[in-house]
Amino acid sequence: MRTLSTLPFLAALAFQAVATAQTPNNLVGLTRTTPLVYQRDHTACAILPPCTPAGFPPAPATPYAGGTAWDPIRNAVVISNGFLIAEVDPNTCAYVCPPAPAPTGSPNAMVTGLEFVESLNQIWMLDSFGFLYQMQYACPPVVLNACNTGLPLTATNATGGLAVDEVNRLVFYSYTDWTTNVNVIHIATMALPCQTIQIVTPASCTTALPFRGITGLAVDACRSILYMTDGVQTIGWRYNVLPGPVVAFGPQTCCTLPMPAADPMIGLAVRSGRET
Repeated sequence: MRTLSTLPFLAALAFQAVATAQTPNNLVGLTRTTPLVYQRDHTACAILPPCTPAGFPPAPATPYAGGTAWDPIRNAVVISNGFLIAEVDPNTCAYVCPPAPAPTGSPNAMVTGLEFVESLNQIWMLDSFGFLYQMQYACPPVVLNACNTGLPLTATNATGGLAVDEVNRLVFYSYTDWTTNVNVIHIATMALPCQTIQIVTPASCTTALPFRGITGLAVDACRSILYMTDGVQTIGWRYNVLPGPVVAFGPQTCCTLPMPAADPMIGLAVRSGRET
């Protein structure tokens, strides 16, 4: 029988209390070119007011560059264009932490995913070479540990999104063939975040508009929903965690909205603590 330590158990109780008190959370993601901190109500499939971080550079055209995470401790958004990392107020885009070089292990690596782990006050970061970093929150964040997921950058493939379920202690990261838009999602545990225990293949919501490469992942751990985006569409994929652990996925919900100036999201996060 597996038991939770005190900290994760208390975190789980806190998350469940929030889930009871709140309506479904908003999704937030940095866009590539403008860039905007873009928000949408996935359930209602409605756009919410965006803002623009002053002076934050656009991301390169590389489809997997960039990431977004929600910091519920400071009610702020952690953003990356692939090379810089910053934190901003989601309503005004005023900087909480100014832009700084992302602490990747190689100057040629790009950030492909971000997640904020509230129970540890850490930012987790995935790069294009397949390395996963655990970073202590600071301005800028400080790398504590790094491991290799075994998902390398190739001529066709790269990682694209990162999400952490702190209730069930699970880590999700995507790996995509960017020439065919075939996505797979690797699942690991928080204790061994670079050791895959399960691989799943998400499906498109509609054949009329195929889902492309995953540019961002996010998770609502209280409601057990894994969100993903290809930059335009968002999909919510419900799941149940069985003993093992094994993740059993169920129904999907979908939202497709025109992006401002056709500028796609390059990351995704669940903005908690706010009604939709």
